[in-house]
Amino acid sequence: MLNICFSSSAYVMIKMIKMESDQDILFLLDDLSVGHIKNQNYESRFDEFFSMYGYRCQDKQKERNLFLQNYQTLVEEIGRNDVIRIWYSNSSSEYFGMLYLCSIIDYTKKVYLTNCSDYVKDCIAVSLLEDYELATCSQHHKVLNQKELKEYKETWEQLAQENSKLRVYENGRIITSEAYYDKDIKELLSKRMSLLDISTEIYLINLRKRMLVSDGYIHVRINQLVQHCLNISD
Repeated sequence: MLNICFSSSAYVMIKMIKMESDQDILFLLDDLSVGHIKNQNYESRFDEFFSMYGYRCQDKQKERNLFLQNYQTLVEEIGRNDVIRIWYSNSSSEYFGMLYLCSIIDYTKKVYLTNCSDYVKDCIAVSLLEDYELATCSQHHKVLNQKELKEYKETWEQLAQENSKLRVYENGRIITSEAYYDKDIKELLSKRMSLLDISTEIYLINLRKRMLVSDGYIHVRINQLVQHCLNISD
């Protein structure tokens, strides 16, 4: 069985509870809740990724190689394994990561879904679970039938056609709007808060909603809104 999750932290935690197992574990490095996804290859996805998270990177070429290798390994291992288990939650990055994986998994595969939000109250992300909570989740999974897998594939294809810069999963609804955080950002900008303080405040606002926010996207969006205001004033 191949286990897949959506962060290095979740990878380490799952590996710990599976350490006596011969099951393989991988994680997807990309955050598919942000950036364009229509007709995107891995190179163009890296460009999307770097445009939002590049401020963290010291060596762009090294990051590019890691990013591309991560996708390549993931696709190869999905092709090699007949049984795949996806660990995720209702956080946007994990939910849309799950949809993407379903879009590339063949109908001949057996797919298990472990949505930790179904088994742990107030779960925000797999990586934020306590060890005992993740151990509880490990006892549960849903087996996807072909009809359900087809529905997930169609949902991803619809999202690709919409091709929004931002995808949010909130209270069981998919929202595709680049302006999703604009109201909060503009309100905080009016208080003359710094970019870092705005990002922190929006993170806390969404944490209270049991949601995670892409800080990279927030940084980009703040700069876009500031530039827009400057252009108007000119």
